[in-house]
Amino acid sequence: MMKKVLTLAMALQVVMAFANGDGARFISTNGYDHCIELKNSTTRVVIEPNCGGRVLYYELNGHNVLYINKAQDGFIWDENTRLDPPDKHICGARFDIGPEKIKPGPTGLFFHGRFTAEIIGKRSARIVSKTDTVLGIQLMREFSLDAKTSELTIKMVIKNVGQKPAKYCSWIRAFGEGNGIAVCPVGSPSRFPKGYITYDGPTAMLISPPNEPTVSVRDGMIEISGPTVRPKFVIDSEAGWLAYLTRQNVLFVQKFVY
Repeated sequence: MMKKVLTLAMALQVVMAFANGDGARFISTNGYDHCIELKNSTTRVVIEPNCGGRVLYYELNGHNVLYINKAQDGFIWDENTRLDPPDKHICGARFDIGPEKIKPGPTGLFFHGRFTAEIIGKRSARIVSKTDTVLGIQLMREFSLDAKTSELTIKMVIKNVGQKPAKYCSWIRAFGEGNGIAVCPVGSPSRFPKGYITYDGPTAMLISPPNEPTVSVRDGMIEISGPTVRPKFVIDSEAGWLAYLTRQNVLFVQKFVY
């Protein structure tokens, strides 16, 4: 069966800026103003800068592969109270810096905070965070949708505006619609007995986690076909991609420089 494919590429490259904004416009959606829509004949992307600088819609022929929680529509994070949104985990595809176990202090400003947004060219946009004065870090992301295909390229920049050296990784967490199948290549040979390990609570990891009926490793791939007891996996992979197949037979692929 032919699968429709969405490709998200995260690459360290310069996004060209054009004088006009063909295929890019400001819209209001899901209780938010000043969102940016990038669009070509088959694909539509909506970037929401008011709460974490997320991607709310990544649509192929009108089908959004991202999970939208309507209870969170219009949620604005308060820097003073720092309260979580309804159901805690903000929906869509959202970003952060890590690793979470070693970064100094919370990064709510990046996780839920407000970003500025601008259209920088044809099907291209840029968002910029406020500066975290404790970490001395500011984040910038540039989004560029291909003219003809579904490929969305994201350039992610961690800017050190402080007085000390800093070393972080760019993180992305995209919530897909439910009941799909997640797939990722596993390294061979792997450093882990099963090709993957799992978090066990907030601090511990299981180097050889128990078998689960929804998790298998075959043909060099880990396949997760349903809910797991421990939802956070660490996968030993050097391939630079992972994928999620929705129940509507759309394959959502994320590629990244390894």
